[in-house]
Amino acid sequence: MTTPNNASKFRLPGKLARYSEMAGDFAWSLLADMLIIISQTASFLLLLRELDIEVYGGYVGLYGVIGPLGALSWSGLALLVMQLIVRHEEDPDKVGRSTMTLAVGQAIVAGVVAFFICSAVVDTVEIRVIIALIVVDLFLNPMIMITAALRQAIISFPAAAQVRIMLVVIRTLGLVGLWITGQLTLIALTTTWVITLGLYFLFCLGVLWPKMGLTPKFGSVSRDSFKTNMSLSLPLSSSNLQKDGDKAVLNGYGFEADAGLYGAAFRLIFMAQMPIQSLNNALFHRFLSNDEADSGQHSRRSYRFSVVSLGLSLVFAAIIFVCAPILAQDWLLGDKFAPAIPILRWLLIFLPLTALSRAPLNGLLGLNAMGIRAFIVVSAAAISMTLYLVLIPSMSWRGAVWGTVIGELYLAGIGWWALLRWEKKADAMAAEKLAGEEASDAKPDGTDSGDAADSAEPAGAR
Repeated sequence: MTTPNNASKFRLPGKLARYSEMAGDFAWSLLADMLIIISQTASFLLLLRELDIEVYGGYVGLYGVIGPLGALSWSGLALLVMQLIVRHEEDPDKVGRSTMTLAVGQAIVAGVVAFFICSAVVDTVEIRVIIALIVVDLFLNPMIMITAALRQAIISFPAAAQVRIMLVVIRTLGLVGLWITGQLTLIALTTTWVITLGLYFLFCLGVLWPKMGLTPKFGSVSRDSFKTNMSLSLPLSSSNLQKDGDKAVLNGYGFEADAGLYGAAFRLIFMAQMPIQSLNNALFHRFLSNDEADSGQHSRRSYRFSVVSLGLSLVFAAIIFVCAPILAQDWLLGDKFAPAIPILRWLLIFLPLTALSRAPLNGLLGLNAMGIRAFIVVSAAAISMTLYLVLIPSMSWRGAVWGTVIGELYLAGIGWWALLRWEKKADAMAAEKLAGEEASDAKPDGTDSGDAADSAEPAGAR
């Protein structure tokens, strides 16, 4: 007979294997995100040095429009791929073809909308640059990232991370290569990205998809998939709008220079947030598992994730606060960045607030509470955008900061409230279902039909 001690010894390798897999996934995610940090830093340093602050403000303002629309093009679809293949175990080839149809359709609509808004709001950037960025960020990037999501669902997270890493490397090499040759302009950079990422996109469809057994063709889209995609895409798009819409509003009200300084400060905040995002990327798929017999599982996962991410965010915020003046030295960002230091310090509160607000949203996704999750994120974006429009005309970048902070406070508070409330309901339903199954299993085989009918009636009433 196996003793309890022996049983625990046999379970240990399984635990070690699971933790080893988690550590490996985190390492790959951290590598990918570290390269993103390097790429973002290179882009930030080189473009800020080469461009006038007004032109840089227009450039970041474009992403206040293209960023949210880009989320509609691929972020929701990447999550949809994970949901359909990992959770619902649907045919990967069917999922890939339907996802391609959705991606192209959404890219066309988003591209048209982005062109008209960007050309109306931002007047310090050429139309050619706007068109090139739309092609890159609303079509090529989404298809490459969907390929990464398919590889994660079908093969492994490291396989997905490799696709993301190559995407970052291509964008960075194009930027640095133009700077070395003295040809770094926005039109040269965006044209280079269109060509190089276009070739990588063809490689993904022509090589990586067939290796996964996928057919790079359009497929039919079910109504359920479209609705699920919208429920996933809308919150992500709204989240981007909440974070980046302020730059577009600053440009719209004529604060191009402030938009450049604010965008530069926010870029540093984003880079400080990357390690936390790496942790989220590596562990995100674990939020999707749902064991009905495990009460409170989603709030526990969210709490543990929040504690770790909050601790990291406070450390990074303290480091940035102390080291901020160093950034204005000539060997880093130069005097041009000096006016952005107060903005940077104001924005530091964004780091811990984001750490607190993201985990409950992941927990709601694990509960499959798509509707309330979408409402929370969309309403938070609506609050922030309203504050941007009201406060920025009189307060410039300070209005943008207040709109961002208040939106994140709302998102954290209502997110945790919703997670605890919806999980309590889900646990009660699961317990009732389990009790019914146990009662059914315990019923004697000789129960007559009358007793069965009597016992069925209360269950139906419940």
